[in-house]
Amino acid sequence: MTSTLLDISQVDFMDSDAVDGFAALTVATADRVGMFTSDTAHRQAVRELRLSAKDWVYGVEENIALMSSDDRLKLLDSYDWMHRIAYSSPAPEKFLNNHILSAFDARIHGDMTVDEFRLFHAIGDALNRRRDEAYFDRPLKWYSMTLGDWTAWAEEGRLNRLPLHSEVCITSELLGSDLFSFVSRQQDFKSVIARRLLSKLTATGVLEGLDTPTLLSLFPLNHALLASGLASALSSGLASGRSIINEPHLRHILSTRPDLHPFHREAFKMG
Repeated sequence: MTSTLLDISQVDFMDSDAVDGFAALTVATADRVGMFTSDTAHRQAVRELRLSAKDWVYGVEENIALMSSDDRLKLLDSYDWMHRIAYSSPAPEKFLNNHILSAFDARIHGDMTVDEFRLFHAIGDALNRRRDEAYFDRPLKWYSMTLGDWTAWAEEGRLNRLPLHSEVCITSELLGSDLFSFVSRQQDFKSVIARRLLSKLTATGVLEGLDTPTLLSLFPLNHALLASGLASALSSGLASGRSIINEPHLRHILSTRPDLHPFHREAFKMG
């Protein structure tokens, strides 16, 4: 077996943290054996990973309807990864849409347990990457209004007054969005909001003092900075002279967090 930790029988499929954590550990193991990058990946390891991923996909499909709207939404990225490992193809759009649109309907009808940032990102991905017509009515209106509100908050300096986790999540989404309809010089705008946020995150010892959800939100922020072309320009102006967010160090911190599922901690240890 590729890892004694990858025992699907240990997964409680009604515990979304366990389900998500097992997927993270599977992806980390697949990466370690070269499944995503090498034609010479260990065949036995890949075969075992595919079988385990197929069991995981089946378990999710059998149990996801019994989960809360937010838990279902939380698992969709992992479902896509595991479907790719199991079947060498992305998750079916119909499956993704059913649960994203269900979470959207729950949120707009008052279920505030549905994470706004997770929902915004899922709808944005469906609109901007997949160009899915299923989102062209109410989800598109909600997405556009939310993006406009967040842009206005940033222009008015209100993001600085939000909890740090919210500021990180909103800044990440703004950096990754086309703001042509809201600001005239969007690259300058993005540089300003990124600098404001990074001034809070780059001092020595700051990461160790952050709560776990905020630490997890730094991965999308780092990726948004890279994708927007701001990472190199902003890092050159930092006193430390280092990269903006040190992901290996971030993974090390998360690998010790007791409020993460053990599967997640092991995945972060694998880097």
